[in-house]
Amino acid sequence: WSECHRRGWNISCRQYVGQQSRTRRCVNRQHNGAPCTGSIIEVRSCYNSENCYYKGTWSNWSHWGLCLPPCGEDSFRSRNRTCEPVYPDYPKVRGIQKEVAIFFWGYPIYECEELEGEHQILQEKLPCQNVPLCD
Repeated sequence: WSECHRRGWNISCRQYVGQQSRTRRCVNRQHNGAPCTGSIIEVRSCYNSENCYYKGTWSNWSHWGLCLPPCGEDSFRSRNRTCEPVYPDYPKVRGIQKEVAIFFWGYPIYECEELEGEHQILQEKLPCQNVPLCD
């Protein structure tokens, strides 16, 4: 997706709706040489959250991962909690005749309260049991 912008306005970190787009190319025509179906360009509404300062919140624990390495004595599995931004409570849709979703675009700056000495990612590791020996 392109940058979220609104011509002539500074919408960064503000409750102003912008637009962004993405395009695709039709390469190597398929289906007996017929052109690709569907739109070549897609446009959507957005809020620009690039470098905005937001509060963070901790996610729930992820699922346990697979044992790594998959063989040998030092095999562990892990799960994570990650710090995620809390986006402002801006309207998520707009429109009169048809409601259109509004997306947040960009990489905001956020930090969670300390949790077990961490601010961004908390990882829990456990040794795997009954792991086969490596060949």
